[in-house]
Amino acid sequence: MPSQKSQKWSKAVLVEIEFEEEFAVLQVDNTREAAECLMELWPTLDGVAFHRALVVCATALEGGADDRGAREAFRAAAEEADILVPIH
Repeated sequence: MPSQKSQKWSKAVLVEIEFEEEFAVLQVDNTREAAECLMELWPTLDGVAFHRALVVCATALEGGADDRGAREAFRAAAEEADILVPIH
């Protein structure tokens, strides 16, 4: 059985990221992808929710938190950065 940190979330989070003057919608569906997105693709490096998401995702990857908390923290950071794509 895969470790909890590599399991897919029950529901993906969609974010709109700018790449070389074009926008792409990314589907983030696990904690590792969320952490990579926060560290490598995030449009801003400030914000309370952004910093919390970094900590929660790192903690979850080390086994100290669950993926549900990482997903919610990532979603809140995306909302704060105004890049969350609503799912209807």
